[in-house]
Amino acid sequence: MVGKVGDTSYGCLKGWHGKSDIIMKDLPVSLFFGDDDVKEDDDHHHHHDVTCDNQSVSSLEEKVADNFVKKDVNQILAQTIVFSFLKQKLNREKLENYMIPGVGIKSKHFMVCFFDTENDVLLQSKPVELFEGKSIRTLAVLFLWLTLNYRIFCSGITHEMKEKHSDFIIKLRDDLHIYQDEVMRPVNVPCITQQELYPWAMEPVTSEFRVKPSLRYRNVLT
Repeated sequence: MVGKVGDTSYGCLKGWHGKSDIIMKDLPVSLFFGDDDVKEDDDHHHHHDVTCDNQSVSSLEEKVADNFVKKDVNQILAQTIVFSFLKQKLNREKLENYMIPGVGIKSKHFMVCFFDTENDVLLQSKPVELFEGKSIRTLAVLFLWLTLNYRIFCSGITHEMKEKHSDFIIKLRDDLHIYQDEVMRPVNVPCITQQELYPWAMEPVTSEFRVKPSLRYRNVLT
């Protein structure tokens, strides 16, 4: 599709910028499509990429399939971090704290990340199962509902969390101002027209390059 209908882009042109699948009023949501019934070998292959340490595991998760691959997790983290800078810029006076979430959803699981731009704290949940058999898990829905309404329920980070920095802001160094000042929504990336995207399909072939139908068919058959 060409145009800006439903533009969900944000970020900064000199740094990370892209599109979320859904932009709620206060948070980005990324949708991931694929087979949730991952083979056992695939689970072992991705285990070290997406499993958090024991301190990060929520009590909600009695049984969790770690089926968000590394690129999915990286996408959720990147979108959450940059969206957090955006919310800080647009709502500095209105925010009681700076813990801004991002959500990633698959057909049977979801995961949540939070990033605090003031304290450089990044939190990541393990994948949470949405269903137990054919029934939806009430605690999972409650977790997601609390996240979507974080401006009401989130009380910010604890004193212990302040001591565990993600080092993202430190690594930015001189580029930190780009994410603080130049982040925007939408990102005004030059629009690509159909003609620029598919130039061969837009322009008619001139007569001097046309081949008679009989010759064209004969060439294909031979």
